[in-house]
Amino acid sequence: MKTVLVFTPPGVPINSRVYVDQILDSYLIPFWHTACKEYGWTWIAEDNAPKHKRQANICRQINEVDTIPLPSQLSDFNLIEALWGEIETDIGEAVGRVEDIEVLKVMLRNAWNNIGIDRLDTLIRNMPRRLEAVIAAGGRATPY
Repeated sequence: MKTVLVFTPPGVPINSRVYVDQILDSYLIPFWHTACKEYGWTWIAEDNAPKHKRQANICRQINEVDTIPLPSQLSDFNLIEALWGEIETDIGEAVGRVEDIEVLKVMLRNAWNNIGIDRLDTLIRNMPRRLEAVIAAGGRATPY
Protein backbone atom coordinates (compact mmCIF):
# COMPACT_ATOMS: atom_id res chain seq x y z
CA MET A 1 0.00 0.00 0.00
CA LYS A 2 1.40 3.36 -1.01
CA THR A 3 0.25 6.84 -0.15
CA VAL A 4 0.19 9.90 -2.38
CA LEU A 5 3.34 11.98 -2.65
CA VAL A 6 2.97 14.97 -0.33
CA PHE A 7 4.49 18.39 -0.94
CA THR A 8 4.89 20.85 1.87
CA PRO A 9 4.62 24.60 1.24
CA PRO A 10 7.86 26.00 -0.22
CA GLY A 11 9.99 28.03 2.16
CA VAL A 12 8.21 26.73 5.27
CA PRO A 13 10.59 25.07 7.74
CA ILE A 14 9.28 21.66 8.79
CA ASN A 15 9.25 22.10 12.55
CA SER A 16 7.22 19.93 14.91
CA ARG A 17 3.97 21.89 14.51
CA VAL A 18 4.15 22.03 10.70
CA TYR A 19 5.02 18.32 10.59
CA VAL A 20 1.91 17.47 12.60
CA ASP A 21 -0.43 19.83 10.71
CA GLN A 22 0.85 19.29 7.17
CA ILE A 23 1.90 15.63 7.28
CA LEU A 24 0.72 13.61 10.27
CA ASP A 25 -2.85 14.90 10.68
CA SER A 26 -3.42 15.49 6.98
CA TYR A 27 -1.89 12.33 5.51
CA LEU A 28 -0.07 9.87 7.75
CA ILE A 29 -2.73 9.31 10.41
CA PRO A 30 -5.55 8.71 7.87
CA PHE A 31 -3.20 6.45 5.85
CA TRP A 32 -2.30 4.56 9.02
CA HIS A 33 -5.99 4.00 9.84
CA THR A 34 -6.55 2.59 6.35
CA ALA A 35 -3.50 0.33 6.65
CA CYS A 36 -4.69 -0.95 10.03
CA LYS A 37 -8.12 -1.78 8.60
CA GLU A 38 -6.59 -3.56 5.62
CA TYR A 39 -3.64 -5.37 7.25
CA GLY A 40 -4.27 -5.31 10.99
CA TRP A 41 -2.34 -3.28 13.53
CA THR A 42 0.44 -1.42 11.74
CA TRP A 43 3.58 0.22 13.05
CA ILE A 44 4.92 3.46 11.56
CA ALA A 45 8.60 4.05 10.78
CA GLU A 46 9.77 7.65 10.82
CA ASP A 47 13.22 9.18 10.58
CA ASN A 48 12.90 10.67 14.11
CA ALA A 49 14.20 14.05 13.02
CA PRO A 50 14.72 16.05 16.23
CA LYS A 51 12.79 19.05 14.88
CA HIS A 52 9.68 16.86 14.44
CA LYS A 53 9.56 15.11 17.79
CA ARG A 54 7.78 17.27 20.36
CA GLN A 55 4.36 17.85 18.78
CA ALA A 56 4.60 14.64 16.74
CA ASN A 57 4.93 12.53 19.90
CA ILE A 58 1.77 14.13 21.31
CA CYS A 59 -0.10 13.58 18.03
CA ARG A 60 0.92 9.92 17.87
CA GLN A 61 -0.11 9.38 21.51
CA ILE A 62 -3.53 10.97 20.93
CA ASN A 63 -4.06 8.80 17.86
CA GLU A 64 -2.56 5.69 19.54
CA VAL A 65 -0.07 5.25 16.70
CA ASP A 66 2.78 2.86 17.42
CA THR A 67 6.14 3.67 15.91
CA ILE A 68 9.15 1.47 15.43
CA PRO A 69 11.87 2.75 17.79
CA LEU A 70 14.69 3.67 15.42
CA PRO A 71 17.88 5.66 15.87
CA SER A 72 17.37 9.29 14.92
CA GLN A 73 17.87 9.98 11.22
CA LEU A 74 19.70 6.74 10.40
CA SER A 75 19.12 6.44 6.66
CA ASP A 76 19.66 2.65 6.68
CA PHE A 77 16.18 2.31 8.19
CA ASN A 78 14.57 5.01 6.06
CA LEU A 79 13.32 3.09 3.03
CA ILE A 80 12.26 6.31 1.33
CA GLU A 81 15.96 7.09 0.82
CA ALA A 82 16.24 4.14 -1.58
CA LEU A 83 13.15 5.34 -3.42
CA TRP A 84 14.47 8.91 -3.70
CA GLY A 85 17.52 7.53 -5.46
CA GLU A 86 15.26 5.79 -7.96
CA ILE A 87 13.20 8.94 -8.46
CA GLU A 88 16.37 10.95 -9.10
CA THR A 89 17.41 8.37 -11.70
CA ASP A 90 13.95 8.37 -13.27
CA ILE A 91 13.84 12.15 -13.60
CA GLY A 92 17.50 12.35 -14.57
CA GLU A 93 19.18 15.55 -15.55
CA ALA A 94 15.87 17.24 -16.43
CA VAL A 95 15.50 18.52 -12.86
CA GLY A 96 18.37 20.96 -13.27
CA ARG A 97 16.57 22.51 -16.22
CA VAL A 98 13.10 22.76 -14.65
CA GLU A 99 12.34 26.29 -13.52
CA ASP A 100 8.61 25.90 -12.87
CA ILE A 101 7.85 24.33 -9.48
CA GLU A 102 4.52 22.97 -10.73
CA VAL A 103 6.26 21.17 -13.62
CA LEU A 104 8.74 19.69 -11.14
CA LYS A 105 5.86 18.50 -8.93
CA VAL A 106 4.26 16.76 -11.92
CA MET A 107 7.58 15.07 -12.74
CA LEU A 108 8.01 13.94 -9.13
CA ARG A 109 4.43 12.65 -8.90
CA ASN A 110 4.87 10.67 -12.12
CA ALA A 111 8.13 9.16 -10.88
CA TRP A 112 6.54 8.34 -7.50
CA ASN A 113 3.50 6.76 -9.18
CA ASN A 114 5.81 4.61 -11.34
CA ILE A 115 7.24 2.91 -8.24
CA GLY A 116 5.40 -0.39 -8.06
CA ILE A 117 4.09 -2.20 -5.03
CA ASP A 118 6.50 -5.05 -5.82
CA ARG A 119 9.42 -2.63 -5.27
CA LEU A 120 7.97 -1.57 -1.92
CA ASP A 121 7.50 -5.21 -0.93
CA THR A 122 11.14 -5.93 -1.80
CA LEU A 123 12.33 -3.05 0.38
CA ILE A 124 10.20 -4.26 3.28
CA ARG A 125 11.36 -7.88 2.91
CA ASN A 126 14.99 -6.67 2.97
CA MET A 127 14.53 -4.82 6.26
CA PRO A 128 15.76 -7.77 8.42
CA ARG A 129 19.06 -7.71 6.48
CA ARG A 130 19.32 -3.95 7.02
CA LEU A 131 18.74 -4.44 10.74
CA GLU A 132 21.39 -7.17 10.91
CA ALA A 133 23.87 -4.96 9.03
CA VAL A 134 23.32 -2.02 11.41
CA ILE A 135 23.69 -4.29 14.44
CA ALA A 136 26.91 -5.75 12.98
CA ALA A 137 28.17 -2.19 12.37
CA GLY A 138 27.52 -1.24 15.99
CA GLY A 139 24.73 1.17 15.06
CA ARG A 140 26.80 3.02 12.49
CA ALA A 141 25.87 3.51 8.85
CA THR A 142 26.09 0.57 6.46
CA PRO A 143 26.36 0.27 2.66
CA TYR A 144 22.54 0.29 2.40
